[in-house]
Amino acid sequence: MDSGTNSLALAPDVWKSVLAGFAAIDPGFVTLIQQAAATGIGNASIELAKWPDVEFLLAGAHGEDVRLRVAPQTYWQLDAIAPGQALFAMENGNMPQSILGLPLMNNYYTVFDRSQDAYGIIRFAAIKSL
Repeated sequence: MDSGTNSLALAPDVWKSVLAGFAAIDPGFVTLIQQAAATGIGNASIELAKWPDVEFLLAGAHGEDVRLRVAPQTYWQLDAIAPGQALFAMENGNMPQSILGLPLMNNYYTVFDRSQDAYGIIRFAAIKSL
């Protein structure tokens, strides 16, 4: 986790799995992702309602599974490049580890607690609708 990272820089195997998941839902999703990376893409081309949540399965503080979801509204950054231009905020990080930044954390209240462990513990709480 890195609160200073504005994307999800995924390990190559994770990136491949995410792309395969998108392709299984709609092969056109991968085309849009590639287009956004190469030349940018207009906000209107995205149709956020058609995109799925992406779920990450992480190990909790006591070894339990923790499932965290990333909504399309946070992995697609609208008006990010310029007004009307969208940015896909996931990428192949080309490292053996993933760096999970703001697109994941924006879906939760996130607390970094350094008092619990030498490396700290990160706690997530769902954001409740009013």
